Amino acid sequence: MNPELSQWHTKLNSRCDLMSHPEEHRQALTDGARGLLARGVITPDEWLELCDLVTGAYSFAIEQRAAELFHQSSAYEVFDSDWNKVGTVTRSVLLFSGARWPLLIRYGDEGLLQAFSGPAFNCLSATLQGLALMMENGRRFTLVEVGRYLDGGVFVEAITDPEDFLLVLHAAAAAREDSDLARARHLQQRARVSPFRVCPACRANFAILDECTRCAGLGFIRVTV
Repeated sequence: MNPELSQWHTKLNSRCDLMSHPEEHRQALTDGARGLLARGVITPDEWLELCDLVTGAYSFAIEQRAAELFHQSSAYEVFDSDWNKVGTVTRSVLLFSGARWPLLIRYGDEGLLQAFSGPAFNCLSATLQGLALMMENGRRFTLVEVGRYLDGGVFVEAITDPEDFLLVLHAAAAAREDSDLARARHLQQRARVSPFRVCPACRANFAILDECTRCAGLGFIRVTV
């Protein structure tokens, strides 16, 4: 394989870069493939094949990130197995109470969310599974979201009351009916800052809500760690 093309594939297969910055990763690969085509390293048909690979990788990253419970723009409180608060996380920086140095939660080489310590944050200390932090020494901690920075840098507290969550959902629906899309989008973002999600089975559809066994007729479920 041509060395330039081999280097392109190496970047394509970098799960860390893909998951950390999917937009930038896609653009860099697209620009790189365009350069290979311009220099005659690949044919137009091969260019289209590389574009398909880029699109597939990008779609995978977006789907994976959407399914993750941890948000890098959120603030969390950290609890031990006895539910004692032992630390905080703010924008991916984890600091245990009494600790001198923080940990950084970021994507590791395999594209998984992990916590790293050390001066350059390159020493693996834990792996994040959902909102459960599994330390290398076997200890387990739970992250509870207390707030999030939305678009524009506005910090909002997490919605922890089910009735408040429903109120936000109803307000978002009313905004859509009034064609106030900006407000509807903001309220939808606001609703995501909570441990609740619209029931994936009934989608809070009043026609089938009472018969839904997934949410017991509530229209929403609680996300667990």
